[in-house]
Amino acid sequence: MAELIQAMAPFVAGHAGGLSQSLQKALYRLETAYRDGPQRQKTALARLAAMDPDRVRIPDTADGRRLRAALHSARSTINPQVRVHAR
Repeated sequence: MAELIQAMAPFVAGHAGGLSQSLQKALYRLETAYRDGPQRQKTALARLAAMDPDRVRIPDTADGRRLRAALHSARSTINPQVRVHAR
């Protein structure tokens, strides 16, 4: 999860843009959930894991590729039934 937190930092801080609105909201919810406690974290992570990183808009930049990789990793960790496609 540490990689996901680091990878999402430029996007939630507003330094990088180009994300789909649904992903932007999910990342913001996850960031705020870490201040609100474990139950909110689980809910925010579950919502994020339900998203397919290959189907949401993420810019093709170094930050974007790092975020996409972190989302794939987090998704397979949180929801092991999800089949992750290699690129």
